Amino acid sequence: AHNIMQLTAGGAPKLKPVRVAKTSAYTTTASDAIIGVDSTTAAFTVTLVAAATIGAGGIQIIADETGKCALNAVTVDASGAEKIDGALSVDINTAYGFLMLYSTGTGWKKIGVA
Repeated sequence: AHNIMQLTAGGAPKLKPVRVAKTSAYTTTASDAIIGVDSTTAAFTVTLVAAATIGAGGIQIIADETGKCALNAVTVDASGAEKIDGALSVDINTAYGFLMLYSTGTGWKKIGVA
């Protein structure tokens, strides 16, 4: 469900994940692959799209692009009653930390975290 196909000027396709940059509360979409966060001003929450909407195998990466999560944590919240490896939410609270997740179709599993 990720929108990662992009055509180059010559018409040849190449893969490029969709990246969005956020500085405040945000709910991801099924087309988001990388959510770059900047919590310089304040802590905030990124709410994941419903696992069923992105579909099993959908991947989302939330990454601290400015190193400010050690000061102002970004909370990654699963949609509704869904869980991330058994938890309703996970904090990114280290400088340049990240959370890489995949959808099971009913919830989320961590692939990588720092």
